[in-house]
Amino acid sequence: VEDLTKRAVNYVSAKGQAAILKSLVEEDYFTEEELDVIKRGRNYKRSSHPKHTDVVTYKYSTGFEALIGYLYLSNNMDRLSEILKKIEVI
Repeated sequence: VEDLTKRAVNYVSAKGQAAILKSLVEEDYFTEEELDVIKRGRNYKRSSHPKHTDVVTYKYSTGFEALIGYLYLSNNMDRLSEILKKIEVI
């Protein structure tokens, strides 16, 4: 259970999500449309952030979450599954 918890933290923490996003951006993995969604999610104005992470990390993780939500809500399950497989969630 402890090992599973440690692995899960990589996917649900702001630091883990930001690291995943940065890695995939460096690989030029996303389409232009996906990058636009990430940037809009990342740049959303918010006056606060969690106390356990810095603003930049939090914004990157928010951009990643925005992309996942966008793909889900637009019913683009093939691309969503592709990304989740790439980051080894499924």
